[in-house]
Amino acid sequence: TDGEQRVGETMQSTVWTAGCALAGAMQAGIVPCAGASVLELGSGTGLCGIVAAACGARDVTLTDLPPLLPLLARNAATNGVDCSVRALDWCADERALDLAVHSVPPPDLILGSDITCFIQDLPQLSRLLERLARPSDAAIVLAHHERGGDSAHVLDAFDACFRCERIHAGA
Repeated sequence: TDGEQRVGETMQSTVWTAGCALAGAMQAGIVPCAGASVLELGSGTGLCGIVAAACGARDVTLTDLPPLLPLLARNAATNGVDCSVRALDWCADERALDLAVHSVPPPDLILGSDITCFIQDLPQLSRLLERLARPSDAAIVLAHHERGGDSAHVLDAFDACFRCERIHAGA
């Protein structure tokens, strides 16, 4: 964004380092997205989903909390890409989560950048990822900017359900 901020748009309307790294990995072909059905979780500005669309994704769904949806729609339109925008709160109760999961197309690729910074939400995020990824055997790529050695907690949160691999930016 150009620094604009509207009611309800706070830290989620910032482009963070992890998002830039993931966007660069898609542009470089390290994270292939051409022809894929892509779902971005906790999209914030929508950077990674917008880049996936620009790199040839078949369809892209940007998700975040309801107050951020207008920003996501504006950013996709401003960048000339077609993306669906949906509300998705991975801390919602089971019924609400089921409804939200069934409202998005089954993804081939699930993206998230800096959505793992709140350690207390990792169990709920892992639960959501398992629900979203299993039916279509989707690949999951999460970009995380390490803060004080917290990457070990992130990997531990997902290791029981997923095959996790740590890749450093630039690698």
